[in-house]
Amino acid sequence: MRVVRAFIVAVAVAVLAESCGGSGGGSSSPPPSTPTTPTSPANPCAGIGVSASAAEAPIATSESSKRRGPAFDRDPRWGVLEALWTHAAGQGRARDVPRAFTDQATAPDVGEVAVVLDEGDVILPANAFDLKGKGLTFVRNAAGGFDVRSGDATFQADLGTRLSLGDDDAANVPLAFTASYFGQSYASAFVNSDGNVTFGEADTASTERDVARFLAGAPRVAPAFADLDPSSGGAVFANAKADTFTVTWCNVPGFDDPQQLTAQMTLARDGTITVRIADTTTRTDVILGVSPGRTSVFEPADLSQASSATIAGGAGAVGERFAAAEDVDLVTLARKFYQTHPDTYDQLLVWSDRRLITDAFAYEITVANEIRGIGVDLYDSSRTFGSAGRLRSVVMMDSATKYRRARRRRRCLAGTTPIGASSWTPTRPSWKGMTSRISEAGSSARSVP
Repeated sequence: MRVVRAFIVAVAVAVLAESCGGSGGGSSSPPPSTPTTPTSPANPCAGIGVSASAAEAPIATSESSKRRGPAFDRDPRWGVLEALWTHAAGQGRARDVPRAFTDQATAPDVGEVAVVLDEGDVILPANAFDLKGKGLTFVRNAAGGFDVRSGDATFQADLGTRLSLGDDDAANVPLAFTASYFGQSYASAFVNSDGNVTFGEADTASTERDVARFLAGAPRVAPAFADLDPSSGGAVFANAKADTFTVTWCNVPGFDDPQQLTAQMTLARDGTITVRIADTTTRTDVILGVSPGRTSVFEPADLSQASSATIAGGAGAVGERFAAAEDVDLVTLARKFYQTHPDTYDQLLVWSDRRLITDAFAYEITVANEIRGIGVDLYDSSRTFGSAGRLRSVVMMDSATKYRRARRRRRCLAGTTPIGASSWTPTRPSWKGMTSRISEAGSSARSVP
């Protein structure tokens, strides 16, 4: 019987405290005030108020069916896709952050805690939604996927029929032509309340609207995949014409969130897709792109670059995730760990010296899956994380300080032991000592000119 081994990794992010907005839990700023009317007279959503009319009241969703607040853990299935997307997007995105003046090889371990320094490559800055008031065109390419070009940002004036959609809802709309999408033909499309259209099946889940769901879920066109709630205001329209199919989300707010989205998607008979985002949109966290579904092939892109050159999307999904908060590149973190440590661990447990997680208490990324019958393919991404094949998972525990406070509420943590931790017994330093030493290690590693 093989003994499972785990190792603690602490991320010293104090080096970026000033540039990333201090030592708080993230860099998000308060959302701008919601405008009452669009600024562009060409926007057909100008007459759509934020309150649903009584005659067209959307279907309400049971309060008990909607999860509120952060989960203890994200859905671990296909979480590795989230980590790989974050890493690829971070590598391809220019980040105007300072570099530390210390090599990782000089980072000191603190007892049995390895300290990994963030040199502008582990903690990724917020990615602002910079496509408001713009249009994008997705055109089919020779590989079977889509390339992205700049498109017409003018909304089509004829919105069509208003759909009665509630929170986490969908409507199956027949098309006036047979649509070809990633090599498959469809006679209808599901318009989902959460800013996207799927083919073959609806998507009404209340789980996170994340990259893993965007890639592994149904075939999808996502003008703005986000947690939206038409039952709270705005409206969703569909217009199935002989040569085009257009869906418009007009001033739709988020669930328990005043940030609004106004976006439009048009699918043409030849397979071309146009996405338009109104300049009145205040939504900050969305995924915009196209996906064939059930895929691990993707191209994260800076879609704003489509204004100057065509973006090659390859054969799989292509798009961009926008977020108002920072993110953690666990792939780069693991690779830096293996620069100075042996590949003898099944699991890496990661703490940071400040809070970075906003949508969960903690989460686990399954790096390699060897279990059949759970709805997930067998795979091994350990080498991408820098391991030679031993690593099985990475657990992001977030700031150690919140665990010190949580000791008084141990019953809340019952039954949440990370996989493999049963063979690992934490030793000194204590939570208090570890927290202070992580901060001291990050501070002493800095070299201020």
